[in-house]
Amino acid sequence: DYIAYEELLESSNPSKENHLTSISQQTRQGVCKQLWFNNKDPIFCQIKSEDSELSFYFEDNQIKVVEKMGVVHCIVQEERFYLLPDGREAIQQEDGRLLLRHASPDDPASWVDPSTPELTPMQLIRYIQADKATYNYASQLFVAEDVKLWKYKLEGHEPPSALEQTDFLMSGTARSVEFAFKGEKFDLQAHSLKATFDPEREML
Repeated sequence: DYIAYEELLESSNPSKENHLTSISQQTRQGVCKQLWFNNKDPIFCQIKSEDSELSFYFEDNQIKVVEKMGVVHCIVQEERFYLLPDGREAIQQEDGRLLLRHASPDDPASWVDPSTPELTPMQLIRYIQADKATYNYASQLFVAEDVKLWKYKLEGHEPPSALEQTDFLMSGTARSVEFAFKGEKFDLQAHSLKATFDPEREML
């Protein structure tokens, strides 16, 4: 997305002779952003919007680009892990080994051989719908407003392209949701969250 950001700055071509704020705008249709985050486990995020408006702000020899989107659909893969035949869960570490969830790495019994038969790849997915959202290209901050969100535990490690609003771990609403596309750790914050959990399913 950084390359796209540079291309947007070049195409906007604001006058650098003016040190006051100047604004130009572009509209886009069929917006789709797909990003991977490098952490202990790569995290995937897909944001789709039917239309958006790019605003270019030139001030003090710096250009700021903010994208305002209409109705937004967002799929976030928060975690990938493995389900053992006995129901326990293991998370892949940086060295490729599998560590049981909530277990001590100092305990040899906490480690699982990746070649263990019948390991099932699993993932935690958060699905977000919002009436509107903004994306700041400089800070890489995404903020959605008037949000509905769901959390799922699904088989597989490939992110889903679409989700049914059934069989979820959690559903809720929030005044806003925000997260950034840079930094060492993916951190999603939901403000004024009201959530309902499925009592028959395990919540992580």
